[in-house]
Amino acid sequence: MRVTVDLDTKDFRELQRTIKAGFDLKLGVPNKIEKTRKGYHIVWRGKELSFDEAMAFRIMLGDDDMRILFDLFTEPKQVLFRRKRIKRIKRKEVL
Repeated sequence: MRVTVDLDTKDFRELQRTIKAGFDLKLGVPNKIEKTRKGYHIVWRGKELSFDEAMAFRIMLGDDDMRILFDLFTEPKQVLFRRKRIKRIKRKEVL
């Protein structure tokens, strides 16, 4: 399972600390680093990890708390949002 981190800071030193922590946790070099409006998306792939292990790594690496909660209770898991958009869904009344 991949490990995805949504780092909500533009501080480059914080990005460096997160990447170094990934090295220290034996995740290696990130496969993807993407600059976002609020910070960075960082993705590590290639490790054989369970969902629980991936979640533990995300917590240790400083992933966004709301994403972690979202992934604990919803599907799909580890989604990185590029654009924030609110979509209203009208529900049909069931008779």
